[in-house]
Amino acid sequence: MQDTAMTEETYGGPFFIPEGTSDPLGITTSAAARALADAGFPASKATIAFRNLVAAGRVHPYHRQVSDARKPYLFRADQVMAAAVMIRMNEAGFRGDGPFNAAESALNDWNVRDLAGAQAPAPRPVAWAFRCLMEGHRGFGFELRIGRCMKSGRVEHSARIRHVASDTGTNWHFSPTVVERSTWLTDLDSIFDHLSREKAIH
Repeated sequence: MQDTAMTEETYGGPFFIPEGTSDPLGITTSAAARALADAGFPASKATIAFRNLVAAGRVHPYHRQVSDARKPYLFRADQVMAAAVMIRMNEAGFRGDGPFNAAESALNDWNVRDLAGAQAPAPRPVAWAFRCLMEGHRGFGFELRIGRCMKSGRVEHSARIRHVASDTGTNWHFSPTVVERSTWLTDLDSIFDHLSREKAIH
């Protein structure tokens, strides 16, 4: 990926991002990087990782602050959690569009099959998990499942966010021709605890 740490922020996703003045509720890239920073992963590296995800259209801003000369993008807190998931995927060795497309979709898009006619409980699945964690609920996980098409041999990926105890959330959706091969899981509770800690690691 391109190192975008010293360049103007770019967004490679499909959404139009409105421009305007400051929003005190918005999270800047620098604030996101401080939250993502960890031992051995300083804010400088977190900044690069976060900006690369935004430039690739994996993490989505909701506003651009043009009153600031740097024109920073602003993000909701759940998008920082989405970035944390994909950073962990990168650390686990996942590469290419397949797994990250599946992750981005599962984190940000509701599937009509998961809603079963009901109204979405939050704008995005990751926002639902983040809100539930803020309310004190525990037991949330992000799962990436890898399958192989029995006809073509092609490797496919699908992902979901799940509350384990209640077995609620989203689900993966493979075609009947895909056989499941393996599953990768990361704990959203620990990610939330790290992002919401009082003292940042620099």
